[in-house]
Amino acid sequence: MLKRLVNHPIFYFGCLALVILVFLLMAFTYAHQLPSRVDEGSFLIKGYYYWTGKYQPFEDYGPWTNNMPLAYYIPGLAQVVFGPGLRTGRYFMIFLTLLNFTALFLLVLRLKGKWWALLAILPLAINPSLISMYVQAVSEGVV
Repeated sequence: MLKRLVNHPIFYFGCLALVILVFLLMAFTYAHQLPSRVDEGSFLIKGYYYWTGKYQPFEDYGPWTNNMPLAYYIPGLAQVVFGPGLRTGRYFMIFLTLLNFTALFLLVLRLKGKWWALLAILPLAINPSLISMYVQAVSEGVV
């Protein structure tokens, strides 16, 4: 009975959907509840200024660029496309995290199978400390 249940595709996709749903609920909760950090606003505003042409990376008397320009350009792209703001940056980071989960899932699916792929993303999708780090619009989530 248990073997038939585990091998049923609806059971597998239900488990996968539950994992993704739990991640999304926790991620959006953290996106709205976590206070802003100085780095977070710095990455967003510098990226926005770089995309709009107000400043260039490593410009004389421009904002201090202590990371590679791509760390600013990636969050700044979301600001230009969807409008500036902290919420836009955090939603973009949730999207990037889902892309990361998809890539990991597809890699493990190809190498080991569907249940291993689900088990590979499970610890990442339900770990509150990782989710709170991935939700913030800082370079760690982009990397």
